[in-house]
Amino acid sequence: MAFEVKDEDKVNNNKQHLNLSTLAYEVILSDMFTFGEEKLSGFINRVFEYYSPLAAASISQTLNHIHGELSKHLSEVLGDEKTKARVLDKLLMLKKDSLIKNAESYEGGKTFKFWLNKRNLEFLSEPSSECNEDKYYPKRGKYIKSVVEEYARLPYIEREKIYFSPFIVEIQNAINEVKQLRIKTENDMIYSVYPYEILSDPLSITNYLVGYCTMHL
Repeated sequence: MAFEVKDEDKVNNNKQHLNLSTLAYEVILSDMFTFGEEKLSGFINRVFEYYSPLAAASISQTLNHIHGELSKHLSEVLGDEKTKARVLDKLLMLKKDSLIKNAESYEGGKTFKFWLNKRNLEFLSEPSSECNEDKYYPKRGKYIKSVVEEYARLPYIEREKIYFSPFIVEIQNAINEVKQLRIKTENDMIYSVYPYEILSDPLSITNYLVGYCTMHL
């Protein structure tokens, strides 16, 4: 179930307080400038929406994924089913403890408030939501903090992919389906692009789209 909202918070349910480490806050400000995002609320919402499905900080879904992977591998091993079940439970317990410890390790630093967008608010607070992170976090703000802190510690090119993930998905779909993209530049030039692959430079600093490009007439 989603995070429980106290009666006194129901009026401004989308207002969220957050306390980020100095490192995470500085990374956020730097990425906002680099990616052209002017509003802190918009940036935090975007990062949480696109990264929470991937983050180890999403402990419940991370454990579900690991359970599936371990079950698959253990099914291929000869042995007593009860023993394999105990091994699975032990491995999951160790991983759960590690994830919880890591989520609790992020220090405080900069406190601010922002407004959750509709999608994130529904995911975190609607009773019908599939979010089960309330098992591991006392408040939704703690969960959001862990996701953002984890994001801030990723390499730059990974953070860039997360922020621009809708475009990455669109490009990847075009690559898979062998379709062209139409791109309009800041000076209103339009190009037809036949994407081939998304690559990073040798130093893993920047992502590049490799493909064939012609001016659209």
